[in-house]
Amino acid sequence: MPASSGAPPRPSSTDGATVAEVVADVVGYVPDLMDRSKLGGVRFVRRPEDLLDAEEAMVVVDLSRPGVLEVLPRLAGRRVVGFGSHVDRATLEAAEAAGAQALPRSQLFRLWPNLPAPDGG
Repeated sequence: MPASSGAPPRPSSTDGATVAEVVADVVGYVPDLMDRSKLGGVRFVRRPEDLLDAEEAMVVVDLSRPGVLEVLPRLAGRRVVGFGSHVDRATLEAAEAAGAQALPRSQLFRLWPNLPAPDGG
C-alpha cells in the first residue's frame, strides 16, 4: 500500500459528482499562473511528460504549450481535458484526435466547476 500523501482520501465513486467536488483526483500541466488560479485544488506538474507518471484519473492541459500534443496519446485510459485559443482550430482538433476533450479557454473556465468528474474515482 502506498504511503499516505496527506491528501484527503479519494471518493470510492464519482457517480454524479463534478470536478469541483473531486478535484483531488485531477492533475494538470498549466504553466500560466492566472489560468492556474482558476483551477483551484488541481495538482500541477512542471512538464507535460510528468503527466505520464501521475496517478490522477483526470488531466487538464493547456494545449498551446510545447510538448502537450505529443503527450496526449500516451494518456490513454484517463479523462483528458485540454484548452486553447478559440481561433486555433487546428490545435483543438489535433487534441480531440488524440483523445482529449478540447475546449476554448473561456469555455473551460466557465464550465470547470460543473464538469462531470472522471468515472471510477
